[in-house]
Amino acid sequence: MKIAVSADDRNSIHKGHFGDAPQYLIYRFKNGTLTFEEERKNPLFDKDSVTHGKVRQIVQNLQDCDVLLGRGFGKQSLIKLNEFNKVAWLVRFNSIDRFEDAMTKKETSAIHRFSPQLEKFQPLRAEDLG
Repeated sequence: MKIAVSADDRNSIHKGHFGDAPQYLIYRFKNGTLTFEEERKNPLFDKDSVTHGKVRQIVQNLQDCDVLLGRGFGKQSLIKLNEFNKVAWLVRFNSIDRFEDAMTKKETSAIHRFSPQLEKFQPLRAEDLG
């Protein structure tokens, strides 16, 4: 699976909504191994505005990613992400290193997965990682 992490830089997960991040760090998680692939600029990023209502454009930029991980998502965005077959993961920590460590060790208790059926976030389970 490919994971797009909303980021301010290579060290910190963006604090605001996923779509407002200046860039995304793209990872591949396969056979229990997490591999960094690339930094991808957010073409909609404008530090003086927000990207509310632009889910389609954000998804187009990240169409090869299965999971979108961030520290914040708008409720309507979460519903639309499901329509595009994207999964939202929520974290409350800001460290990219902590994300990488959690994925490598499959310590997923600090990561939550949005459930469209329940319309809320649920703790991510190790078996969700495949």
